[in-house]
Amino acid sequence: MANRRSVLIGLGGLVAGGGAILSTGAFTTVEAERTVNVETAGDASAFLGLDVDDDYDSGGDTVQFDLSGGINLDALTKWEPMLIVSNNGTQDVESISFEFTSDSGPTVVDVGSVTDGNDEIGMGFQFRSDFDGSNHSGFNDNIDTQSSDTALTSGNSNAYDLVVDTRGSSMGTDEDFDVTLTITAESTDNS
Repeated sequence: MANRRSVLIGLGGLVAGGGAILSTGAFTTVEAERTVNVETAGDASAFLGLDVDDDYDSGGDTVQFDLSGGINLDALTKWEPMLIVSNNGTQDVESISFEFTSDSGPTVVDVGSVTDGNDEIGMGFQFRSDFDGSNHSGFNDNIDTQSSDTALTSGNSNAYDLVVDTRGSSMGTDEDFDVTLTITAESTDNS
């Protein structure tokens, strides 16, 4: 029969040996299957909610700006406001950026960057701090917006004016083209 000392030495050897076999817990590859539930939502109710002035939204669950009424040549045109961005998620958004691209037609550059005589237009969104929704019927709900564009906290909204600059461009009348808008919302909160 083993005495207590030899049992303790045996257990100590087992623990030390197990630590050597399992090392420090580091790994190089892990493969695991998990279930992820994904549900799509229309632009108005997604994590990053988008609402466009009803007069310029072509309808449906996906926001599509319709400026087919024509924009002025050699002019700076502003729609006040055109877009409401709402943070319907649980994380605060640190920054929101907008990128406009065109596959056909004029080159789209940042507002104020149009070069005289080129086939380009300027497009951009400008933050609007004084919009409260109560005096504008073009949106689905009365919306209170934040007073700062530096972040978009959970449960709040920001309003933006759309600005189109055709000054100095070589665009002619009756030109049709499509522009794709990419909105990127970044958050540093990883909880």
